[in-house]
Amino acid sequence: MGILEWSISARDPLIYFAMCLSIPSMALYIAEIVTILRHKQFHNSFYSLFIIRAIPDLLYVLDSFYGYRLPILFGSVLYPVYSLLPNWMICLVFFLTGYTFQANNLATAFILLNRLTAITLPLMHERLWRKFLPLVAIVVFCVPICSNWVMFKSEGILQKENPNNSADQSLLLYEAGDAPFLNYLNYMDAASSVIFMSVCFLINIVALTAYKRHKNKCALNPDSSDQLERKLFIYALATFSGHALIACLFIGTYIATNSQNMPMAMAMYAHYPWVMDTGSVVLSSWLLLAIRLPRLNWPVHVRPHLNFGVIRIEPLLNKSYEYHQVDLRQENAYTNFMCLSPSTFKVFVAQFVKIKHIEFEQKGCVKMYKDATKEDWTNSEDNAFYGPYVVSTEFVRTLLNLGKLRLSSVRVYAAAPETDGQVQPNVYKFPVQSFAKLFLNEELSDEEALKVLFKLDKLQIVGVDELGPNFETFLNLNAKEVEVVDKWKF
Repeated sequence: MGILEWSISARDPLIYFAMCLSIPSMALYIAEIVTILRHKQFHNSFYSLFIIRAIPDLLYVLDSFYGYRLPILFGSVLYPVYSLLPNWMICLVFFLTGYTFQANNLATAFILLNRLTAITLPLMHERLWRKFLPLVAIVVFCVPICSNWVMFKSEGILQKENPNNSADQSLLLYEAGDAPFLNYLNYMDAASSVIFMSVCFLINIVALTAYKRHKNKCALNPDSSDQLERKLFIYALATFSGHALIACLFIGTYIATNSQNMPMAMAMYAHYPWVMDTGSVVLSSWLLLAIRLPRLNWPVHVRPHLNFGVIRIEPLLNKSYEYHQVDLRQENAYTNFMCLSPSTFKVFVAQFVKIKHIEFEQKGCVKMYKDATKEDWTNSEDNAFYGPYVVSTEFVRTLLNLGKLRLSSVRVYAAAPETDGQVQPNVYKFPVQSFAKLFLNEELSDEEALKVLFKLDKLQIVGVDELGPNFETFLNLNAKEVEVVDKWKF
């Protein structure tokens, strides 16, 4: 028995094997989607694209059960039910087959493009993708409709595979006559497979080249976010390989049917379920679990390698106190605490957008103003920054070219009754939540905040009487020295 004959005879066992793969993978896929939606730490462009791709993945599996696996395995039982179905419900199987495959190709290409921009445009990456995510969703979900809606014009039929064999009552959902629309579907799937693999191959070449340069640049500056970016990049490449395998299956099926090589075509269809499941729901769900989601079960560390010099914490009194002072004029034991790698840059971008005026004085002092008009109290040489912790991307690029971003002191509010341009957070129970929001663009739950570890040389608390019950939570910052200061001294 040759490999083609074996593949054809093993069709039913291969379907059962595919079901063993797809059912737990679908359950995991759904659990991951729920987890991503419920945890704000996953609310970024990559996981948004993950959910966008998950929708056609899940639709494909449901369509495969409805239109192929169950009729093949339990045709004698389902025939009375399926014979009552209107024509459009049979055509729906053909439509979803092409729609989900092409939508999946588009989503995978966008995920690869997302990883490319994460490497090449770290400063603009997240903001750029958040702006265009609605357009990406429209392209993924709507473009395949244009090429597959004609499947509803076909005439669907129920065909018993072996009508003369009472022991084998497998059903096939097929098209009447010469199946012109199914031939069109095979052609479109094969053509989209060629385009998909060509485009993604080019993206991968550029991404691998950029990643190699990025890796060399960060060799002396490793960080935990670099490891995560590397894992997400590997995830994107691995899931692409799965979808490339599916694309090869569709291309092979088209070549076999177009050349009237029916044994080859039947062998391809026999392997269709497990190849599709492995390339879509299995790889997408289990690889994500392996690289990222287990972190939810471990203590949260907000950049644990950061060793801060001074963090000053004080109650929020009024608008005139809503500033975070950053002194970049000198390098000392408190200022040289961080060397940022490119993958770490983007966690600061959310805050670096609103400065309107920057002065570089002769003494090397950098003065940054939120508003173009300067007030008298901002001209003190001892103070280099007033306003919320927001600066321009141009200034960030200047710091990045120097290879360092230095903060001499950070002022974190114990409470804030209102937002300031969506940068200043609302009331937080723990100061580490304020810190994570302001400087890492992450929102921690109370439970996660309790697990955060800091290394701090000195903690300066201003106006302790007004801090209330939050005072004890400041000790979570693990400072070597704690100083309580009267607020009126500032």
